[in-house]
Amino acid sequence: HVRFCRRVRWATVRLSLILTGADLSDAIFTEALLLRSTFTDVNINSADFTDAILDRAQIKELCHKASGVNSKTGVETSYSLGCR
Repeated sequence: HVRFCRRVRWATVRLSLILTGADLSDAIFTEALLLRSTFTDVNINSADFTDAILDRAQIKELCHKASGVNSKTGVETSYSLGCR
């Protein structure tokens, strides 16, 4: 679902992604809505998921892979996911 407004310049994107084998290193997913997405065999080294909305199972899976600090935001991947 995508909405765009020319005057205000905003967009709401609701995606269900299948990211099998994707290289997401140093990616920025700040405030992304990633419910029902699949992250199988992905590289999330230094990715920033700050305030992203993910399923609990996704977070648990990604926390096992989380490492590094995003070069642009300075946020640790594990911190941005809320890993314990």
